[in-house]
Amino acid sequence: MAVTIASGANHGVRYVKETTSGTTPASPVMLELKNTGCSFNLTRDTLTSNTIRSDRQIADVRTGTDKVGGSLDAELCGAEHDALLEAALAGTWTGNVLKAGKTPHSFTFERAYTDIGQYMRFVGCYVNQMTLAVKPNAFVTASFEVVGLTAGLSATPLSATPTASKTTEPFDTFTGTLKIGTQEIAVVTGVDLTLANGVEAKYPVMSRSAIAVGWGKSNLSGTLSAFFTDDSLTKKFINDEKTSLEFTLTRDGYAYAFLVPKILFTGADAAVQGESEISLNVPFQAVLDPVLATNIQITRTVPAPSGV
Repeated sequence: MAVTIASGANHGVRYVKETTSGTTPASPVMLELKNTGCSFNLTRDTLTSNTIRSDRQIADVRTGTDKVGGSLDAELCGAEHDALLEAALAGTWTGNVLKAGKTPHSFTFERAYTDIGQYMRFVGCYVNQMTLAVKPNAFVTASFEVVGLTAGLSATPLSATPTASKTTEPFDTFTGTLKIGTQEIAVVTGVDLTLANGVEAKYPVMSRSAIAVGWGKSNLSGTLSAFFTDDSLTKKFINDEKTSLEFTLTRDGYAYAFLVPKILFTGADAAVQGESEISLNVPFQAVLDPVLATNIQITRTVPAPSGV
């Protein structure tokens, strides 16, 4: 007998922002979310009895607390991922400016396996970590790692008619600008950013599910790679000189300027690999900029409404 096997081509991710953390809104307006992969799941530790038996057998085994989390990978698009950017920074879009803060944003996510009519819900989800990768000849990619409170299966979706995702196209690295300090740099071959929030689920006794999350510091770090053409980047590392990093992405009338206002290069590796060009890999750590009161700022420009 033939069976239907769930296919990634028929898999979708939907979300709604929660008003009360850990509670899916009544009659939620679910939004489809563009992605290139999703690993949201429910896992548990295995608890194995340490009882010593004369027959060498394991006396008992159980599963532990519910661990809800995983990553959503995407090609970054204008407007499409604004809510996740806001959650990753724990800030609030003020006009078109977003800074890192301490405002938690939680979501209910739903993975839709539409070809087999199965749906998995993840409630009370926070963005624990965001990574961005800006590489030559590629789309700009993002990954959002979440930590949640509860998860479960359903044979019906939260909304029978979720709102379609935006029609914006992904950002590429053919347009835009990149600056270190005030100087525009043309020899950079890649920027990787990681913003970690240290979000951890908190569990009481007599419950499998987490009841809250704890937050750590806003820890922004990354790596800059560039063709080795002079000593400007190496000198900044040797001299312990703080600088800034800024890059702008543009597409479909949208522009997103990512500003890391105060970074310290923590290395400068110019390893030789064969006879080809030498690349310089420069890791960095961001710290609070007292003027902007943040370690990262995103400024977006949106296209004018049609007909204006």
